[in-house]
Amino acid sequence: MKTLNVLKFGKYTFWVSFAIGNIFFFGALISNSLWLIYDSPLFYEYIYDFAGYGLMYLPFAMTINILIIILLSIYSLWIKESFANYSKAVGYILLNAPIAFLYAFIGFLLILNL
Repeated sequence: MKTLNVLKFGKYTFWVSFAIGNIFFFGALISNSLWLIYDSPLFYEYIYDFAGYGLMYLPFAMTINILIIILLSIYSLWIKESFANYSKAVGYILLNAPIAFLYAFIGFLLILNL
């Protein structure tokens, strides 16, 4: 793997995980807002669907991201001259962790307050 490809792979992994998490998070928030406005049971079900699937997605995404980080770390041990670039790729992937914890916290609060 070339150095440039590793950085692209780290950014791509970050953006895919981030986009899917945002779909679940903002889907739940928008459904909650629409439910409060229109008081429809349909939006109430959507809140649970988006928040529930988002909370189920969280361990799956964490597992995949951790596996990718481990594989990148092992691969970087073989090519020591480009360790800094592999570290940057791992750093991009690790940017998802605080965002995921914030979204999970808000998701739990959203479900508990319904």
